[in-house]
Amino acid sequence: MTKSKPLPTQQELHELFDYSVVTGQLYWKKRLSDRVKIGDVAGTFERYTFIKIKGQRHAAHRLIWVWVTGEDPGTLDIDHINGDKTCNAWHNLRLATKSQNMRNTKVGKGYYRINRAKPWRVGIKTDEGDKFIGEFKTEKEAAAAYKEASLKYHGEFSRYSDE
Repeated sequence: MTKSKPLPTQQELHELFDYSVVTGQLYWKKRLSDRVKIGDVAGTFERYTFIKIKGQRHAAHRLIWVWVTGEDPGTLDIDHINGDKTCNAWHNLRLATKSQNMRNTKVGKGYYRINRAKPWRVGIKTDEGDKFIGEFKTEKEAAAAYKEASLKYHGEFSRYSDE
């Protein structure tokens, strides 16, 4: 596991920010620079929202975890349950291992076919490696098989298309 950057303490974060558990926004309580105004939403969005404190850049969702729980997640990830990286509302955050967090990404359907003459193929990534689930005549059957496998192997971190 990679070493994680130390985060400010809960007390430090409470001195710097107010947090809305509903909207997921951190608001500045203290002016750290000329660019910061008290009451402004903290951070800038790139792939995630990042906030600079004492020259160190931190992901907002990791700061929020400490702000609420008082615990540094260490090498664990903070997963956005609904997959929306802009939503740091408390109900949308949970601790996850790197592999659990990766399972909760929308990367594709989990099934495909090479051409119309071939059956639909279903496979899934698991802790034990790639698993071939099977071949199916229709896309609907393939989607159902992938959903079942996703729930079986990924549990609460399962992500699949219901389209």
